Amino acid sequence: MSAQLWMRCAQFLGHCAGFTRCRAVIACALLPVIAQGCAGPSVPIGGLNPADPGAQAPAVQYRSTVGHYSRQRPVEPSDWREQNERVAPAPRN
Repeated sequence: MSAQLWMRCAQFLGHCAGFTRCRAVIACALLPVIAQGCAGPSVPIGGLNPADPGAQAPAVQYRSTVGHYSRQRPVEPSDWREQNERVAPAPRN
């Protein structure tokens, strides 16, 4: 990208005999502008500053990853009528 930019500048400023000397001056003039664009914000845009050791954070809670686990091992098939009776809704009176 920069080589293409320099080539276009050279074509535009082809009449300038000292363009090679001007190249360093132009680069030094543009360097602070480019560096400012790469710099991050000095103050957080929103919310709390993560670098502040006194910033409040939510309380830490322990939650087990396997606490609600139940074994699902294969079992022998039971009578399908019994299974249907267990899950059937209660009869209405």
